Amino acid sequence: MSGLSADLRVLHASDDPAATLAIRMFCRSVAKQIAGMLAVLGGADLIVFTDGIGEHDAEVRAAICGDLAFAGSVAVRMLPLQDGAQIARHVGRLLG
Repeated sequence: MSGLSADLRVLHASDDPAATLAIRMFCRSVAKQIAGMLAVLGGADLIVFTDGIGEHDAEVRAAICGDLAFAGSVAVRMLPLQDGAQIARHVGRLLG
């Protein structure tokens, strides 16, 4: 979208207006997906962000949550990704 990169770290580091627009469009797209899930589920008690954006990009999390302000006071948490530990548990079970 920006013509620079799909990596949000690169976009954040750029002062190009296209980078700013790409970040805003990404945040809006994520918010739309969450809003769709909220509509289907009839709301939520908690929204959890994880992985790169969830753990390291407070600006993007804040923008997404700002777009979801209409939903009321849904709790938001950040959960560090532990996929390596989960993979190890699965391998342990497979190897018995």
